[in-house]
Amino acid sequence: MNVGGPEFAKRFVAAAAARDTKTLENLLSPAISARAGKEGIEKILNEQVRPFFADHKEIGRSVTTTGTIDAHGYRGFTFYMYSMTRSGQKKPFVIYVVDEKGQKVVANILVNRFIEGLHR
Repeated sequence: MNVGGPEFAKRFVAAAAARDTKTLENLLSPAISARAGKEGIEKILNEQVRPFFADHKEIGRSVTTTGTIDAHGYRGFTFYMYSMTRSGQKKPFVIYVVDEKGQKVVANILVNRFIEGLHR
């Protein structure tokens, strides 16, 4: 398993902030995409992910990392991070990056979600 540090998660965030649909879809887990379907993925990206990162300036300095296994048994890491907005607001999110058949992918993202003890 070679999921690496939060750099891959930061690529997903940068694509969301840039509203780069093609890159976002390419970074998502094929297994999750197949299960959710094209309409489901578009709905999540349009209604949750893109609006959350619309005013994104940078990733906050505090990142907590834990191990994870997704619903399909792929292993990786969960990153508890903050999006810092242009106005200085600190918004929590959680992103799951796994190794799916040798490819780094985003298996899940929870926006505007503060997890006590993990977000610092």
